[in-house]
Amino acid sequence: MVVLAFVIAAIVLGAHVEALSPILIVPGFMGSQLFSRPNPCSGSNCVWKGLWIGTDLCFSTARALDKLSLEYGEAANTYSNKSGTEIKASGFGDTCKVEYLITNPAESSCTSQVPFGNYFLIFVNYFANRGYKRGKSIRAAPYDWRLAADQLYLRGYYNNVKSLIEEMYTSNGRRKVTLVSHSMGCPVTLFFLNNVVTQQWKNTYIYAFIPIAPAWSGGNK
Repeated sequence: MVVLAFVIAAIVLGAHVEALSPILIVPGFMGSQLFSRPNPCSGSNCVWKGLWIGTDLCFSTARALDKLSLEYGEAANTYSNKSGTEIKASGFGDTCKVEYLITNPAESSCTSQVPFGNYFLIFVNYFANRGYKRGKSIRAAPYDWRLAADQLYLRGYYNNVKSLIEEMYTSNGRRKVTLVSHSMGCPVTLFFLNNVVTQQWKNTYIYAFIPIAPAWSGGNK
């Protein structure tokens, strides 16, 4: 990841910090923290708890995997959470939830429970040390990685991505945004570029699309 950060730095940094292209990270398969709660819920049961990767997965593996499974609705050709469970990807717009994968019990926390739970931490730190600002010029678009691109589209994920890119462009002095995607995040991003936005929009808002270890042919069975 450090080597890749240097390669990308050569592309987006240029000679001056003032000319930085904002970076939006789209993580790979299993690369977004997922939180769950009962549905319906009331009172203290409505608190979101870390599911991926959380204590349930470590100590109650079967229960956690059961929560993560999806139910298919053939009539509408859609997928949904198992009855009684609500699941979401946390931290849209922030890098926090892709810097670490081991969830902290408090959803608002931006630390890992264990030192080996890092994902994009070194990558983000590299650019933060060179003039990028978390939450402004380097951000992330985590998603529910259990879902294919068409299902993400139906849930409004790509509308949120589009709005986030436009916000980053405006808040960073009308500088075009660099999309950095990893693994299955690459086809997720490509779907957005090919099916959601126009060429004119891309010409205005996108500086570069940099896929890292892209899974263009999908994953192994």
